[in-house]
Amino acid sequence: MIWLLQQPEPLVGLLTVLTTVALAVLGLLLFRRLVSQTRLEKANSVSEQVFTIAGVLYAVLAAFVVVVVWQGFDQAQTATESEANAIADLFRDSAALPPDARPAIQQSLIAYTKDVVDEEFPRMRRGEAIDQQSPRLTQVWQSYIQVQPTTQSEIAFYRKRSAGSTTWATPERLGSPPASRKFQTNCGCSCSVAVPSC
Repeated sequence: MIWLLQQPEPLVGLLTVLTTVALAVLGLLLFRRLVSQTRLEKANSVSEQVFTIAGVLYAVLAAFVVVVVWQGFDQAQTATESEANAIADLFRDSAALPPDARPAIQQSLIAYTKDVVDEEFPRMRRGEAIDQQSPRLTQVWQSYIQVQPTTQSEIAFYRKRSAGSTTWATPERLGSPPASRKFQTNCGCSCSVAVPSC
C-alpha cells in the first residue's frame, strides 16, 4: 500500500472514485439478475428502514474519520512548529555563547534544519521510517557540549537558562520512541538529540 502514497493525489482520488462506482454498479447489476422484481417489491418497506439506518451510521462514521484525520494533521503541524521554534531559539541563544563556538553551533543547526526539510520530510511523505539518531542531530549535540563559558556574562547566561537542572522530553515529530530525546544541558543549552536507550 506504500506505493499508493507515492502516486499523485488527483490520480489516487480518481482511481478511488472510479473503482468504488464500478464495484457499486457491478454489484447492482449482479443483484438485479439474481433477484426478481416481485421479490424486491415485497421487501421494499423493510429495506427502506434498513437503508435509512445504514445511511445514518455511515454519516456518523464518516464524521469520526474526518475528525480523526483533521486531528492528525493538526498534531503534525503543532509538532513541526514546535521543532522549528526550538531550532530558532537555539540559533538565537547561540549569540550568548563564546565567539569561537558560535559558527560551529550555528552551522550544525543550519545543517540539521536542511536535513529535516530536504531529507526527512520527503521520506515521511513517502511513508518511510526516519532514523531516530541522525548524524546531523548528533552534530548539533556535539557542538553544544564542546562549549565552555568563560566570561561572567556567559556564565550568568548558562546559570539563568539551566538553574542547574537536566530535563528530558520526547520530540513529537518523530513520535515517542525511547531513543529520541530533547535534552537541556546543565549549562542551559536546549538541544534535540538522539541518545541510545539504556
